Amino acid sequence: MTVNLHGKTHEYNAELLATRLDDRRFQVVTLEPLVINAADFDLAPGLESLRKVAGLSAISLSVPVGAVLIFTAR
Repeated sequence: MTVNLHGKTHEYNAELLATRLDDRRFQVVTLEPLVINAADFDLAPGLESLRKVAGLSAISLSVPVGAVLIFTAR
């Protein structure tokens, strides 16, 4: 799976499940969350600014992300 965010691209291995919903639609879901790291997309400086503004001692640079996609034939 390729993620493009903030002008940066990073590839991840992911197990997906594809299910036919009806004659025109498929649903594809990630079976496990992808762990996205802010540093891979040059977002760490923004998180540091957010941490300071929010008065927090820390903000994690990694976050688990899942995906549910619906594909419809035209």
